[in-house]
Amino acid sequence: MSSVSDSYAALMTSYAAPMTLVFDSYAVLITLISRQIQGLHAAAGGVEIEIEARID
Repeated sequence: MSSVSDSYAALMTSYAAPMTLVFDSYAVLITLISRQIQGLHAAAGGVEIEIEARID
């Protein structure tokens, strides 16, 4: 039984490192996407202001 739990623990530790890398890269991706969305909102706000200025 101990050999099974040892091999299971080794398997979990071998999976843990790549999983943290995957989660870190997802966190970076989400941060980048949210920054892109904020940038798009800012750009859309700028476009709206330009359109309003042209109408006036």
